[in-house]
Parts: sequence; structure tokens; C-alpha cells
Amino acid sequence: MLFLCLRDFARTITPSRTVGLKYRAYCFAPCFMKQILPFILVLSCAPVWAQTPLAVKVVDASGAPVAGAVVHVRVWSPKALAPVPIKVTDAAGAVRFSLPAVPGEKLSIGTVTVGAKGFAFNATVARDGKAEVKLERGASWRGKVLDGAGNPLAGATVWLRGAMRDRDFGTMLHLPDAEETTSPPNPLLALYTTTTKADGSFEIANAPADRELLFGVKSAGYSLAIGQKAQAGDEQEVRLARAGSVHGRALGPDGKPLANLKIYASTLNGMGNGNSATTKADGSFTIANLSAGAYRLVASPPENAPYILARRAEVRVDASKTSEIGLWRAQKGVVIRGMARDAVSKKPVAGASFDAEGRAGSAQNTSTAWTTSDANGRFALRVLPGSYQVRSSGAPRGYLAQSTPKNVEVGAQGGEVNFLLKAAPLIRGIALDERGQPIKARITIGWGAIITSDDKGKWEYSPQRPETLGFAGSTDDSGYFEVVSPRQVEWPVSGPVTVTVRHKPWDSVSGRVVNSEGSPVEGVRVEGEILVRRGGDSWTTDNVSATTDKDGRYTLTRLRGTFELKVAGKKNGFEFQSGGKVSRKDDAVSVSDLVFVPLGGAIEGTTQAGAQLVVAGRETRADASGHFKFAALPSGQNTVFAAKDNAFGSAPGAAKLDIKLQPLLPQGQDKAFAEQLWAQLKQPTGQRALKTLQEWQTPPNFEADMKAALAAGDINTIENIAERWKKGDSLESLRAGIDALKPPERHADALLKAALATKDRKMMEQALEESEATFKGQTTSLYWREPQLYMSAVLRERLNGAEDGQLAINRALAYTQQNHPEKSRVEAAVQTQVGRNQALSDYAKIAAQGSPALLRSVLDFIDDGSAYTIKALAEAIPVVVKTHGLAAATPLLVELKTTPVPTGDLEQNYVVFNPAWAYGQAVQEIIPLIGAQNPAKALELAKQVAVSDQGPEQRARALASAAQYQTPAIAAPIYREAVKLIDAHSAPRIAALVWERDPKLGAELFAVARQKAEDEANGDMHWRNAWAPFAFYYARVNPAQSRLILEREWSKSLRERADADQLTALVAAMAAVDAHRALEMAQSMPKNGDNDWGPDLRIRIARYVFADDALRRQLALNISGYQEAWNSGPVKW
Repeated sequence: MLFLCLRDFARTITPSRTVGLKYRAYCFAPCFMKQILPFILVLSCAPVWAQTPLAVKVVDASGAPVAGAVVHVRVWSPKALAPVPIKVTDAAGAVRFSLPAVPGEKLSIGTVTVGAKGFAFNATVARDGKAEVKLERGASWRGKVLDGAGNPLAGATVWLRGAMRDRDFGTMLHLPDAEETTSPPNPLLALYTTTTKADGSFEIANAPADRELLFGVKSAGYSLAIGQKAQAGDEQEVRLARAGSVHGRALGPDGKPLANLKIYASTLNGMGNGNSATTKADGSFTIANLSAGAYRLVASPPENAPYILARRAEVRVDASKTSEIGLWRAQKGVVIRGMARDAVSKKPVAGASFDAEGRAGSAQNTSTAWTTSDANGRFALRVLPGSYQVRSSGAPRGYLAQSTPKNVEVGAQGGEVNFLLKAAPLIRGIALDERGQPIKARITIGWGAIITSDDKGKWEYSPQRPETLGFAGSTDDSGYFEVVSPRQVEWPVSGPVTVTVRHKPWDSVSGRVVNSEGSPVEGVRVEGEILVRRGGDSWTTDNVSATTDKDGRYTLTRLRGTFELKVAGKKNGFEFQSGGKVSRKDDAVSVSDLVFVPLGGAIEGTTQAGAQLVVAGRETRADASGHFKFAALPSGQNTVFAAKDNAFGSAPGAAKLDIKLQPLLPQGQDKAFAEQLWAQLKQPTGQRALKTLQEWQTPPNFEADMKAALAAGDINTIENIAERWKKGDSLESLRAGIDALKPPERHADALLKAALATKDRKMMEQALEESEATFKGQTTSLYWREPQLYMSAVLRERLNGAEDGQLAINRALAYTQQNHPEKSRVEAAVQTQVGRNQALSDYAKIAAQGSPALLRSVLDFIDDGSAYTIKALAEAIPVVVKTHGLAAATPLLVELKTTPVPTGDLEQNYVVFNPAWAYGQAVQEIIPLIGAQNPAKALELAKQVAVSDQGPEQRARALASAAQYQTPAIAAPIYREAVKLIDAHSAPRIAALVWERDPKLGAELFAVARQKAEDEANGDMHWRNAWAPFAFYYARVNPAQSRLILEREWSKSLRERADADQLTALVAAMAAVDAHRALEMAQSMPKNGDNDWGPDLRIRIARYVFADDALRRQLALNISGYQEAWNSGPVKW
């Protein structure tokens, strides 16, 4: 990332989901930060002289000077600096600057961005007091801006925000101030800004031709569109929804207006587009162009401002309305004061960074602060009274930042916290080749720092954080290095580290680009991407490119191997059709021909007036006479799809078409087609699939299912059925199933679980007797012994009373302490490697079936401050509700809600260990247990779920779940809030649930869900395709519109070479509309890379058509890890 203002960036690292539009360019998910961090580290080593001239030279591709180029320089600094004035190059293409000094720093870092009429923008890092920027000729980017109904919007502003290659943030060029939407563009940005004509069309002539374009679109009264998947040469269609706004007035602690204060509105889940505004002289502000939804407001006061303006956690915005928040009054706050000292000499340390985050009052995570220590080592963090964690977030060169935060209770007089910073050790080592000889090598260490060994193989490295060091290879002019060993070294690092590397020459791959007739295509930019190890278990991508010659041939060079190689290409006026499959035979790598087709085709015709039409991923609307026309289509056969209301039609492309529309019904149940699909599968896959689906279709019957499992001798199924036992099922069948289980420890385990479930005294006595016998056996593993001790404790308490139960739980705890000597370890596959706190958090669920005292014994055995306390409470509370009722669980809910963010255990940053998130998760599990009997309490609990920094989804799901138990009048506003809060993938599922009860309200919620999908498709996370789940659920309401959406997205995804997950999701969604078309799509999935469709997708299609309506309601099309699949969703139907 070329442009990082450290002050803005550092202030937003912690509350990354709370910041507004301007900050969005700097607030990345951790994976993005890891991608751009190596680039930042390179920048940090690029000196530019402070208070000395910087000479900039701008040339074109031939090296000729570019006069009149607009040049912008930004200085990287932890302190606010006066902006460097924008200047224009002279006739020699030259311009000079004097960079401001960076307080407390010997060096400042300057980044230079340049644009000119007729040229695409470019950027570079200034080095040695000078910079040369080469500009390439720009390409035209065209498109249309429409409203939600497809009508053109005239006078809309369209601008480029930046550009990057293949979503790689390391290649990003960002135009300065491109996120500023309330002021006129600066002279540089103005070169890449335009307005739409009467027909909604626009053109920016100077867009980068070889990069993916980041753009913005705004129009009065409409929501802001921020996108990043445009390409010069393509026609871009942007749809804007009617927008709302937020109005308020910011006042200081003394009641006086706060003028010139920047206010940011950001969506709660971080997926939509926010905006910002600046307060006027009277403190008032209006943030416009906000799509309907829930937002968080954050103010950005000047550094060291003597007040706190606490962020507004939830502000609802409705289309075409202004949400009034009234007076937003700052508080004086209190100060956390502290000192940073050297851990040995106790001398003050200047330039150390500190941040505070925590709970102010009853709200979660509502107050943050950031600062650096001064020359005397002092720092001050202004916050509201509450509970905070203060972190040493960054250390000056030569020191280590502290990895563990400190908890601070801040009262009316403020608080105090001091840090002793340890000197960063100088880690030394030697690089050897595979023969054991010293080698001069370049090695990547940590998150991207590059170290170079000398001729004797010696190297040095000074880390900035006490963390595990990962090692990976880097490159030199002649090739690249691979680290043989070690991949990583645990902290603390002791003694010299020997790194064995191998040096390899650059790899290369050649191929060809042709058209559909097999003729060569010249001038295609072919791009190759490979996965390379960055350090430890982390990976990054390398990107190389080449341009085809007159024979259509290309060679990708400087490849660091060919691991996970992907090859793609781009050419204006052409579109990718197929090819690019990477094959390996022995050591040889080959790439199948890339096939590109020219965009010269045109289709026009007639259909119903106002119908929407889709072809090859393009979309248009028929005019009042029913006429439509498509231009710049790929050559070849293109099917045109059309829909209006609930009527659908299609026709193969021709010069003139007349498409008739017919009503379309959603996919009905079709068992014959399902069985036909299964019959095509190889045995025994097909038999297993059919058997599974037949069982899935048949309502469960405990006695019959157990009898069948016993007859088949299927031990795993017997065990699963036994755990399914509920009151009213046959005890005799349960005993018969358990008796069939072998070996003894497995039998005892099933017997203990059955005894806990049935509460049958005879079974409890037998379970205790057998578990004790197996415990004394020599062959029983820890995997069986340990949980059985905790189950035995609950049973002993039930049979013999509290005293015997306590003795038994003490025995179990002692056994855990003995077998898990380490309190904290990362997740491990081997039971004995699991940390003690982690093991106890798992066994808390078992103890929760006993008395509160039994559970408390386990909870108290977990270390204070451990993250696993959060996990244990969240998982135990629903068990307590199920076993003892809500009243027994209420104190535990209060405890969980008020527990500070933990500081202990290695996994403390996992989302499950956030108290607000965990509370929401527990409430979601409780609501179905109490909702039918106590709907008011279910709703009360749902409303207590806070919107945490992990997003609003927990609150949304809790509300949607509780709403099902309410009267229609009470439920309607709850459903509206839930759909506004939840992410684009889950919103249509709630809308579908509501539509079955109240079609009018359901249609309203589907409209909100559709806009969410539109926003996500246009936004920065567009690779998470939200259209598949929307169409899947909307199919039951309007299959014609769902089919049209899926046909559009299918063509676009094939053109963009989407991965198998996205294609699979679209196929699965199409099964809800037309299973036969879904099968066609599945069979046409490209057989390259990871886009190989197999039996699983055919089973999914068959599964849907085999199911009846009742079972289809249990299917949820959601992202699960890296797979998009049907799973039972978070909402109980």
C-alpha cells in the first residue's frame, strides 16, 4: 500500500470496523495487513531527507519528459503534518518540493503520486532525495449509472480511487484524498473524475489499462457506491439505491459547538459503504448518501484534544429519510497516565506507542485511545471511566513491544499504568547451503522483513515483537532461495540460528493465446500468480506478467517455482473464454492455450416492455416499446435471458430476437430426477448418497432406527442414535444399542451419556460401576478416561448427594492437572498436548449438567484472566438452561457479560474469546429453549446482545430467533432491525422466513436483502458473492428474477474465472429454481485449477429436489469455511 498516514492508520487498527469511509483505505482485515506489511517494511527503509529538497521527474514510457503533470507528495509520520502542496511539472517534466520534518524522527518517508492528461496515474517511493515516475498512456473506462429501477441517473459523480492487480494489496496505487466525498476533488483526483450524461453514461479516458480499478460513484439522494472490480475497456453498470442521511450536532464538554470535526459513519458489519462529514461552525453535520442499514458513528478529534466524543454504537438509517441523533455531547473524560522506561536502566523511552480499548459504563468496546510517549517517556490516554486494556502497540527501534496488555480500572480520577520495555535482542545466525557451506542469501523473516547474510553466511536481525520467528526464502537477481529448515523458531530465541537454504534459478512458463478459431492473439497481458511461503505457516502470492507477441506466445519469467500456479490474461476489446489449465508431468509444467474472443458481437430484439435482460454477464432493460440492444458482446453463441415480474424467457443469440415470457414456477420435488442423478454416480458412492437421503427424508424413529443399525452392525450409527435418545423413546432399545458397543471404554462412555440423559437410577449405577472398571484398566487412553471422570462426578452427585459429587469432581480436576501440566497451549491434535485451561473449558459443559457448585469448581480451576473462561461460560450456560432452567443460568449470563476481555492464553484474540461475542452466542442457543414458553424473556435476552467490534451478526441472529415467538405486531420491527444488522449472505434467509408468515413484510425485507447483495457486489469484498444465497431464498418468492440473477452471475463468474466455491454456490442456488439447468451449469464448470466439479455437487442438486418443502426450510446456503454449502442455519424455522 503506497499511501499510509500513520496517524490515521494507528488510530484505526483497533476499532477497524468502526471507522468511516475515509479510513476504509487503511483499515484491513488481518489477512490484508499481512499482505501489505512486507511493502510497508520496504517503505520504512526508504529514506527521504526531511527539510531538504525532493526532486521529482515525470517521464512517459519512452523516457520523454511529461510537462503539466500533477504531482502529490505525502509524508509518512506518526504526527499530524501540514500537507505538502500539490505542484505541476515544468517543460522538462521536473518539479521540486521541500518535505516537512517528521517530529522525533531523523528520516521521513515520502510517497509520490503523479497523473497527467492522457496518462494513467502512477506512484513511487522517493529515494535519495529524488523520484522518477513513469506514466503509461491511459485507457478508456465507460459505464452507466442507474437507480434501483434501472433508470439512468444524470449528473452523478464518478471517480477513480486507485487501482491494483488481481486484488493484491501489495500492487495497489491509491489516489490521494479519493475517500473524501464531501469536498471538490484535488487537482490530481480531478483528472480521474467525471459526471454522468442524461442517459446515465460516463467515461474516464485515462484509467490504468493493466490494473483492476477502484472507483466511487455518488449522486444526491442516493447511496454511495464504492467498488473495485472494474477494468478499462469494460462497460461498468452501477446501480444506486435511494439513500438516507444522519444529522446531528457535536458539542464540547462545555456545551460549545465543536467545529471542523470529522465525523465518520461506517456499517456495523464493515461490509457496506459508509461516508463522512465535517461539522459546521455550530457543530452540526449531515452525513449523506448512506444506504438503508445500521451504522456506527465515530468522531476524529485533533490529537491530544481535551475531550472524548464516545462513538454512537447503533444509528438506524432508512431510505429517503434523515435519522436525527440530536445533540452529541463530548465528555471531558479522564486520563490514563503512564511512563515507558527501559526495563534495565529505567531510563525513559521516547516514541513508544500505546493504545487503550475497553468498556465504558455498560456498553461494550465503546472507548479507545492511542498515543506515543514523549521525550521523557510519558504518555497520556484520554478515555471515559471504565475497564480498559492498555497495550504497548509499538516500540521504537531497539525495543520490544509487550505482547500482553495490562488491565486498568479507570475511575473519576483516571488511572495509571507503566511499561518496562525490554531491549530487542540482536538475533544472530548463519545461512548454510544443503552441503553445509556458508552462503550469501536473502531470507524473509517474521511478517516480511528481509535479511541478507554476508559472504560467510552470517546475518543479524532485531525483532520488534516477542513472537515466533518464521523463515522463508527471498530473491536475488539470479533466482530465489528456499528455506529447507527451520520453518520457524519459537520465542524466546536462544543462541545462533542456523538456517539451511537452497538457491534455485528462476523458473519460467511459456504458453499461447488464441481466438476461438485457433489464430494467435497479439497484445494480451498474461499474468501468472504463484503461492510462496512468507515465514512459518503463512503464505503470500507472487505476480508476474508478460505480453503476447504476434504469434500469440508469451513467457512468464522470474517465477519462484510453480506451486499453485494460476495463469490468466486481459486485453481491451477481448474477453477470456477458456483455457489456462496448468498441467504437470514429471518436472515439466505446461499451460493450455488461453482462448480469447473479440467483443464485437451485437444482439437486439423485442420482449415485454420494461423486462430485464441478461446476456454474457451484461444486463439491460427493454424500453417502453419492448426493444432492447446489446453491444460489445463476445463472439460466438450467447443465450439471452429475460424476466419481468414472475415471467421468464430465453433465446439463443441472433441478430434479431423476439423473446416471449412465460410464468415460471420454483423447482418442485422430483424424486425420480434425484435418483437418476445418484444412479450416475460410481458405486458405492451412489448407494450411500441415496441411503443417506432416504433416511434424511424419513422422520426419525428411535426404536426403528436402532433396530436397523443393530441389524447392520453399524457401530458408529448405533452410537449416534444412542446419543439421540429423548424422553419417550424406548429404554430397552437404548440398552440394546449400548450393549452392542465394543470395546469396554466405548461401552462405558455410551452408558455414562445415556445415564445422564435418562436419569434412570439403575443405568446410572451400572454406568458408574463400568466406568470405574475401565478407568483402572491399563489400555484405556486419556481420550476416554478424562471426560468419563467428569460424567461420573455428575452421576455421583445425583445418586449420592453433593458431598460425593464434590469428591468426584476434585478427583477429575486433579487428573486433569496431572495430565495437562501446561496451563496454556495452542490447539493440538493429541489430547496430552492440550493446555489445561482449554481442557477444562471443554469439561465445563459436562459439569453444567450437575449442580451450580459442581460447575463452579471447574470454572474456578481455570486461571484468572484466561480466555478459556469465556469459552467455558458460553458453552456451559445453554446446558444449565436445558438442565436446570433459565433462573439457574442468569447469574452465569451476568458473569459472562461483565467479564473483561481476557489477557491470558495464546488464543486470546480469537473471536470466540470476546465476551460480547460469546454472550451473543450463548443467548442464541438459549432462545429456542425458552422461546415458546416465555417469548417476552427470549426477546429481552436478544435485545441485551450488544453489537461488538466483531460485527452486529450476533445481535441480528438473536433478534431473528426471538421474533419467531412473538405476535406479528411485535415481531415486525424486530425482523426489520435484524435484516438491517445482519450480513448480506444471511439477510435473505430471514426474509424468506418472514415471507412465509407475512408476504408483504417478507417482500420489504427481501428488498433490503437485495440492496445488501448489490452493495457487496459493488464493494471491496465483492469476491464474497452474496447473489447466490439471495437467489436461493428468493426463488420461493420470484423464481423468474432469481433465475435471471443466477444467469447473470454465472456468466460473470466464468468470465472472471471465479473459484470453485463461488461457482458451486451458484449451481446449488440454481437447484432451487431449475435443477436441470443446475446440472447443465455443473457439467460446464471449467476443468482447470480448483474448478473441478465432482460427485458432491451432483449430490447437492439431488438432495434439494428430493426434499419436500418442510425439509427445504432446514437448508441454509451459507459460507462454511471455504465451502459454500447447504447447512442448517442460525435461524430456527
